[in-house]
Amino acid sequence: MLAEVNLFGVFVAPLSIYAVAAVFVTLLLRSLLWRTGA
Repeated sequence: MLAEVNLFGVFVAPLSIYAVAAVFVTLLLRSLLWRTGA
């Protein structure tokens, strides 16, 4: 079971943290793939 994350005094669901991280990973991969011409 996943526990809430204490983020500056606010408890945040782990799924929202994963979603924000996934956006950054997606943007990074898109830029890398675009630069390599894939």
